[in-house]
Amino acid sequence: MNLEKLARRCAMGVIFAGLVATGAAAQSQDPSSQSQDKKEDKKDIRQDRRDLRNDRRDRRSDRRDVHQDRRDLRGDRHDTTQATPKTP
Repeated sequence: MNLEKLARRCAMGVIFAGLVATGAAAQSQDPSSQSQDKKEDKKDIRQDRRDLRNDRRDRRSDRRDVHQDRRDLRGDRHDTTQATPKTP
């Protein structure tokens, strides 16, 4: 009876150790691929910052163009109202 319990405990210990080792191996990554991923992530972040900067410039430029167009329209309306003589 004691020998049977001891054999079961050893077998369960070996099985448990195998499961833990398999899980740890599955979660660990190759260090070279990890550093490559970090480099790619940094590169992507840099590119995203550039894109955001360019988008911000475009938006500001568009806003300036819209304001300039509004000023031009106002000036044109003002010119047309002054050009037509008012009849009493």
